[in-house]
Formats: sequence, C-alpha cells, structure tokens
Amino acid sequence: MAENTLSKGEAEKIIITLLKCDGPVRFFYSGQGNKKDGAMCFTDGVITCEEFSKLVANNRKDTEGNDLYITLDSSYSFHWT
Repeated sequence: MAENTLSKGEAEKIIITLLKCDGPVRFFYSGQGNKKDGAMCFTDGVITCEEFSKLVANNRKDTEGNDLYITLDSSYSFHWT
C-alpha cells in the first residue's frame, strides 16, 4: 500500500482548484480514512466531512451544470453519509 505524502494544506489547495472549475467536477479520494469520523487522512492532519462541506460552500458556484460528484474509497467513509 502506498503511503500518503500529501499535506492537508496541499490537499485543500487542490480541492479548491477543482471546486472553482465550471461544469461538473468529479472528486475521488482513495486513501486512509479516520476511524472516528471517516475524515480523509494526510501527513499532518485530516479533512472532515464538515471541513470539506465548508470548502464546497466557500468555493463552488451553485449554478446549473456545476454538479459535484464525490467518491470516497477509504476506510470508514460510511460516516460521510
């Protein structure tokens, strides 16, 4: 299994860049999930469902055609449902 080498800050920058794109965006995370809440794990922290939701609210235009598809292939991701 490959070890995650991405920091939380680097991941947030990538997520924000994706969210600012016009049109449909497909976000896919495959990696370790936090046992407590299913948060996405990075080298120096986690991104929780609540944090991800705030990133979406602050960076994604809510217009027709700007669909967002989220797929989490990680341990404990069922916490996000």
